[in-house]
Formats: sequence, C-alpha cells, structure tokens
Amino acid sequence: MKCPSTDHLLDYLTGRLSLVDHNNVDAHLKTDCPDCQEQQGWLGATVQATSGDMSFAFPDEAIAQSVSWFEAQTAEVKTPLSQFLAQLIFDSLMPSQLAPVRSGMAMTSEPVGRQVLYRAGSYDVDLRFESGESAEGEDLIGQIVPGGQLPSAVEGAAVRLLQDEIVVAHAHANTRGVFIFLQIASGIYELKILVPDGEIMINRVATARAS
Repeated sequence: MKCPSTDHLLDYLTGRLSLVDHNNVDAHLKTDCPDCQEQQGWLGATVQATSGDMSFAFPDEAIAQSVSWFEAQTAEVKTPLSQFLAQLIFDSLMPSQLAPVRSGMAMTSEPVGRQVLYRAGSYDVDLRFESGESAEGEDLIGQIVPGGQLPSAVEGAAVRLLQDEIVVAHAHANTRGVFIFLQIASGIYELKILVPDGEIMINRVATARAS
C-alpha cells in the first residue's frame, strides 16, 4: 500500500475509517515508513492536545459585562464643549420698524427680506431670510465667519434649526461657511451651530414675515 494522505492518516488516528481501510493503514505503518511515522507522531500529539481542551462557552451575561467593562476602560475622555450665546449686532428691519413711528404712518406691507448679524465668542453669524418659491415658505441663508481664521475652518459644521425645542431641519456649512435652509415656515426659531471649539446658540430669531 502506498503512503496514506494526511487526512486519511488523521481519520485512522481518530477511528473514522472503515475496518478494511483501518487494517490497510495499520499494515502500512508496521512497515516503519519514515514519512508516515513522522506524520503519525505529530498528528497523534495534535489529537491528544485537542481532546484534552477544557474550554467552555461563557454565559451571554458574563460576555456582556466583560464588554461593558472593557469599553468603559478604553472610552475616550471628551472635554465638554464651550457654549457661545450669540448676541444681536445688526438687524436690517430696525430702521423700517422705527420709520412709521416717526412719520405717524403704519406699515401696510410685510417685509420681503431680513438680514441679521450675531456675534458669539470669536464667531460672527450672518443670517438672511428671503421670500421662498411659495407664499408660505422662506429661505434662510446663513454664513459662519470665524475670527482670525479662514472660512474653511468651519467647513462641515453641523447646523440645527429648532422650533419649540424640536429640531425641524439639519444643514452643514460649506467651504465658505455657508449653510442653507429652503422653504421653512415663517416663524420664530433657534439655531445651534457646532463649531470646532464649541456650540453657538442663537435664540428666538424671527423670519422676515414673522418680524
């Protein structure tokens, strides 16, 4: 008989051969074939080592606790972000609001747009409200201007538009720090802008038609 394959020899050692095949391999091994003797030696050691494996499956609860502990040890420590409360610097509707008082005339038409400028920390935030395509909607175009830095420093900054503490829209600043919300309902909103060193808060800013 020619030398058995490694798989055949492993089946011989683990008792998975038929009686005829087992006897043939046994007869060949008794010829003291050096190659087969060597394979039989390390295969036998492997079978013995694996048969003595005392490992067991851990309960799911124990695994979950171990994972939680590991995540707690390796969790990144994050420094709390600064919060910048924006202050109004300029409002394009202020002169038009005072003019009727001086002239004794009431305003008869709603404003077609509004521009406001806020300052928060080292940042300026310019907001423009323009009439949208529909009679009910207005467009909000904003720009974040970081003091002493290029506008690209705020590229990708997340901007959230809220009403009554509920997020109604999301946007991100482009390479010029510009973000846009199209066709928002006229009303009063809050904005939260996540800049690299904190969060800018703009409270109770009215659209042009709600002013």
